[in-house]
Amino acid sequence: MKWTQLTGTAVLAFSLGNTAFAQKQHGEAVASAKEGKTAVDEEKRRSTTPASDTFSSDEDDDAPSLDALNGPAVESHGQLPRFDLGGSFGYNNPAGMLGFETEYRVSEYLGLGLHGGLGGWGMRLSPVVHAYPFGASHLGLYAEAAFSMNMGGPASVQINDLETQLELDWAPAVNVSVGYRRQWYSHFWTSLKLGYQWKLGGNDDYRVTEGGAPLTPPQQTMLNLVRPGAGLLGGFVLGASAGIAFL
Repeated sequence: MKWTQLTGTAVLAFSLGNTAFAQKQHGEAVASAKEGKTAVDEEKRRSTTPASDTFSSDEDDDAPSLDALNGPAVESHGQLPRFDLGGSFGYNNPAGMLGFETEYRVSEYLGLGLHGGLGGWGMRLSPVVHAYPFGASHLGLYAEAAFSMNMGGPASVQINDLETQLELDWAPAVNVSVGYRRQWYSHFWTSLKLGYQWKLGGNDDYRVTEGGAPLTPPQQTMLNLVRPGAGLLGGFVLGASAGIAFL
């Protein structure tokens, strides 16, 4: 009887142990199946979600911008100021030996100006046109056309002890030049030009007021040194100027 009870108890314990083991294995299998299903669902979600949506907003905030990838921006001053005002000196220069220059650029390719000053034939005033074939803000090369109005006035020619008083008449001339204008920083500029000048009209542009006799050849030579379109360098034009730009 006791042996039978012990045997029944052992069989019952063995059966309970097998049942618990089976339940444990079943639970692990169910959990594994759930994990596999979760992984499959996650893979499907990733395959159907746009790449741009897979990043969080924090990652977007930390991502470098396009400007940062391209490097620092290059500063650009844009179009030059339109109005120039400055001083000038030169030889057969539209502004005279020493004078002033103004220019207003109505566009990148066209400037209108007025130059004036003291020339060899009295005061000089010259309307000027500048053409910038490549744009004033880009290269600065220009072609210049000017109409110089030489006002004349009283003058004297003296050689040794012979002095003759003259009245110089109005003497017009035209200039054609090429030049280079350079902008420095935002409001300072310099310019150099080279060209040629032609005097309009003949050489009967003066009157003897004192001294009576006509000018001698040496006196004529001296007068030609200051006559527009003449001089030591003939009709060549040399000019240099500098000033400020604004507007």
